[in-house]
This record gives sequence, structure tokens and C-alpha cells, in this order.
Amino acid sequence: MSFSKVYKKFKFLLILIIVLIFSGCGSFINKTVKNQVALATKDSDLVTFRNAMKEHTSKSYEMYIKHHPNGKFIRRAKYWFEKLSYEEALGNKNLNALSGFLKKFSEGNFASQAEIILQKREFGKLRIQDKIKGYDKFLKKYKRKRSEWTEAAQQRLERLTLDNARRIKNPKLLYYFIYDFPSSPHLEEAKKYLVQIRFQKSVESGLEREWTKFLKEFPESEEAIRMKEHIQNQALRGAEKSGRVGALVRFLRLYPQSVHRNRILSAVTIMTRQRDKNFKNWISVDRLELALSSPRKCKACSPRYLIKGVLENSDSDFAFDVTLQASLRKSTSNCCFTNYKITGLKPGEKRSFSFFVKKVNGITELNKTQFSVHILSGKASHDPSWSKVFQIQGLGVASESVDSYNPKKVRSLEK
Repeated sequence: MSFSKVYKKFKFLLILIIVLIFSGCGSFINKTVKNQVALATKDSDLVTFRNAMKEHTSKSYEMYIKHHPNGKFIRRAKYWFEKLSYEEALGNKNLNALSGFLKKFSEGNFASQAEIILQKREFGKLRIQDKIKGYDKFLKKYKRKRSEWTEAAQQRLERLTLDNARRIKNPKLLYYFIYDFPSSPHLEEAKKYLVQIRFQKSVESGLEREWTKFLKEFPESEEAIRMKEHIQNQALRGAEKSGRVGALVRFLRLYPQSVHRNRILSAVTIMTRQRDKNFKNWISVDRLELALSSPRKCKACSPRYLIKGVLENSDSDFAFDVTLQASLRKSTSNCCFTNYKITGLKPGEKRSFSFFVKKVNGITELNKTQFSVHILSGKASHDPSWSKVFQIQGLGVASESVDSYNPKKVRSLEK
């Protein structure tokens, strides 16, 4: 083989070797750089974590997490970051510190404990103020996070609400309490206060409808017995004060077993005797007329004197049987005395009457005839259906005879 051929072959091999060498070195260099970067990163992760552990504060672990989110010590760093943040929040008296912690670690290991401690501190602050509004706001805030402190707030809210209703003496507030807190340990106490306040308000109203309304609402209560006694006493007082027999009789109808029965019956008897004795004080005769008229059944008979008038009973309770006596004046004396009886003249009634005078001779001119009519006798009687009984609280009176203002619409005078 000649030298030139050997040289060319050597040159080719040398070039090939150089190319292979350089291509292999590039890969090797690249791998070396990567390895160096990895070693540097690994060293930085370790160094940063060691520094964080050495400082041992929430901020140092927070910096590690920020710069090494996928670091080898990330789990330990997160644990210490949360724990130290929790301890720092506990050491801070400001309630916002615990609130801020819960915002950061709402699902953390210390969230439940932090929640309870925060509630405890807030409740302590509320207890100093001790206001209904504060407890109500607290319970709404932790509606889904119940604890011993929400229960304590609930009990205090119920106590204050009940005391407030009792102080104001407003039945509505007690009704609201019973409706809003059906499971309250103070429920029976609230019901008891409600009955007492309703009883007091009903009595003070002075209205029978309020008394009966109370009895319907609390029929089995002790106050119901007192209310019945109150109604009976008010009915008796009103009946006696009115001086009306109708009211007294109605009282006996409603309360037949009353201890005052004999006294009322005696009063009615005395009032009846007074009417019999002084009947002229309540019975009056008005619009008297004298006329000549023939009896309807005897048209052929000569005319006779006919007396007309109106008899009025102004008494409100008693009816009267009345005997009228009419007479004519003849010369210097009266004659032709005629009695006429009217029965059952009811209280307040005005009744027209007419009757013939006994036959008389010698008087023919009507305009010259003198006559007189007076009440000869009267007998009083009482029937409750006749009496015009006015409204008396406790007697349950509700009839057309009760005084009331009830205007009626009339036709317009305008065309």
C-alpha cells in the first residue's frame, strides 16, 4: 500500500474520531449541567428548610412554601406553618386574628379548635354587653356551627327575651316567645306569665268581651276561677248600681247559686212594693178628650159621652195594671163616676184608650161639659222580657233595647 493511500485513510479515521468525540462531549456536558442544577436545587431546598426550622416562625415556613411548592419538606413546612399561625392567633387578643386564621385554614387540622375558641371569646364579649341584639346576631352568624357557646348564647337570649316581655307586660311579646322558642326550658314560665298578664290586662279593660275571651283561651288555669268571680262581682255591682230590677233578675238567671240570691230577691220585693205604693210617679194620663158618640153595636141608641186619652208607663222595669176613674161635672158636684181598667201596661209603653161614661141626663152641650180623669189604683208586676235592660258588663246583654248609636241612611233631598 502506498503512503498516500495510508495517509488518506488515517485522515478519514481521524476526522471520524474527532466528530464522534465532540458529539459525545456535548451530551456529556449537558448532562453535567443538569446534574449540577439539580444538586444546587436540592441543596437550596434543604438549606431553606433548615433556615425555616432554625427561625421556626410562621413567616419562615410560609417563605419556604412559597419558594418550594413542590419541595421535599413541603408537608412538614405546611404543618408547622398552620400550627405556628394557630398559636400566634391564640396569643393575639384581637378577635380578627382567629378570624384571619380560619380564613386561611378553614379545612386545617386546627380549624375546629380555633372555631370554638373564637366563639368563646366572642361570647365573653357579648356577656359583658348582655344585649338581646348581640346574642341574636351571634346565633345567626354561627347557625351552622353549633357549640357549647352557641347553646349558652341561646339560653341567655331566651332569658333576656322573657325578662323583657315580663317587664314591659306586653302579651304579644310572650306569644312571640312561645312561638319562637318552643323547646326553651323557660317555656312553662313564659306560659305562666302570659296567663297572669292576660288576666291583669283583661280585668283592667273593664270589658266583658275581654273577660270571656280570657276564659275561652285559658279555661283550665287558676286565673280562670278568679276571672269568673270577677265577672260575677262586676255583674252584681253593675246591676245594683243601675237600680234596675231587670238587671237584678238577669243576674239571678246567670248566677242562680250566688250567695247574694236572698239579698237580691229581697231588694226586688221592696222595689215592687214601692211601685205599688207610688205608682202615680210612673203612670201618667195625657191628651184627654171628651166626645159624643153612639155605641157601634147600637146605632139607634142616643149619643153618649166618650172619653179618649193616652196612658204612659215611664218605668223601665215594671208593668202596671191601672184603673182609671172618669167623672162629669154637674152643677156643683161630680157625677157619672166610671171606672176603666187597663192591664199589662209594659215598661215604657204608651197606650191609647177610650171608654163611655155612664149615662147622664140633663147635659146636652158638649163644649159646656166639664170632666175629669184620674188614676184610681195601680198594681206593679215584673217580667224580664218587658224590661229595657241597658248594657251592664258581666250580664252578657246584647239586645235591641241596649242604648247604641246606629245612624240610618236616608234618601238624598237633592234632585
